[in-house]
Amino acid sequence: MKVSYNSILTKQHYQKHTKSEGFANFLPNTPNINSISQVTIPKNDFVSSSSIDSLYQAKFTSQEGYGYSVDAKGFMGADFNKAAGLPQDFKIHKSTLDAIVLHNQKHPNSINFSMETKKDNQLFGEDSFANIDLADTIKQYYKIFDQISAGVISKGKEFYSNEDLAKMPKGYFSKDKKMDHFEYLMGRMTSDELDGLTDRSNEKVTHIFRTAQDAEDAHKLWDDLSDINVEVNGNFLDFSPEVMTTEHTIPYMWVSSAGYDFKPDMSVYDNEQGYTKEQIFVAFLKNEQGLVLQGGTTRITDEARNVYRDTLILTKQDRSEIGIPKAYYDEILSGKKDLKDILARILKLRNLELKKDHTLEGLASKIMDVLKEFDERTKVSLKPIK
Repeated sequence: MKVSYNSILTKQHYQKHTKSEGFANFLPNTPNINSISQVTIPKNDFVSSSSIDSLYQAKFTSQEGYGYSVDAKGFMGADFNKAAGLPQDFKIHKSTLDAIVLHNQKHPNSINFSMETKKDNQLFGEDSFANIDLADTIKQYYKIFDQISAGVISKGKEFYSNEDLAKMPKGYFSKDKKMDHFEYLMGRMTSDELDGLTDRSNEKVTHIFRTAQDAEDAHKLWDDLSDINVEVNGNFLDFSPEVMTTEHTIPYMWVSSAGYDFKPDMSVYDNEQGYTKEQIFVAFLKNEQGLVLQGGTTRITDEARNVYRDTLILTKQDRSEIGIPKAYYDEILSGKKDLKDILARILKLRNLELKKDHTLEGLASKIMDVLKEFDERTKVSLKPIK
């Protein structure tokens, strides 16, 4: 099965916006890179049965709750908080962890949709994990949440209002997020290192979008950078009151209509006095799709790893060179990667010339001016990741 990895946006934010003066408009008749090597993914044929649910729960749960203590109301104990790097008084419900496990079992993640089985040639609803370290996954997400919520979520404040939710970021850009398919396509990782999981343990939030206009500009910038083979790490966020309910989900790419969105029970966090910090954190997990991350004792099965690795090797071989990303946004911004070289490469691969009265240096300079203006407007001061 041939697979393309062309975006890390959720479906909600994957939609292309109308461009007025994107970077690609400086090039004549330029096809959008994201239209190259697309593959249609089946919309259904998922395996769903109570027996699979029971088997999966038996494999990963224990009486204590994934090996940690659980109080009488179902909240994880201090031992889990310590392992997950959460504040001592943090109250995350076991049902939230259950939802992460089930979501990663049932939706076609980068492992599952590349696997083949006797049922419909796809491992939808089967188990590709040998072990899931939930404490480590939560720890990585909380580090990112702690960065994006600074200035809104404060120590000692127990409840938050709709006005507080409105102050939460509309999105962010980041660096040092290791998605192995991008790393492999860029030649920064060998096939032996592939496991289909993402490492976010050292991820640093570099830009925060405080306003709707910032988010709209970020959308356009993301699209334009994609057109010139530059990848962006980050996400767009929704902390509206609706997201605080169980019923409201944030669709995960192509499978939203199949009912496999990450859907934790939000009612366990309800409080008449307002929204709790835990509830806002779980809303963040919903925005991030609750995907299991690489780290700790999390492992996928040897079979899943081998099939995923072989699939990605074929993907790289089959994909046109024009569809291979060459740098990340932060590398262009810092000067680590030369934007002029990337633009020259695109022109050569497409057998194109610059529009009349344009030079390569001039185009690179104009793009950098746009990047620097956005950087100055939305950048955050970086602190060491603990």
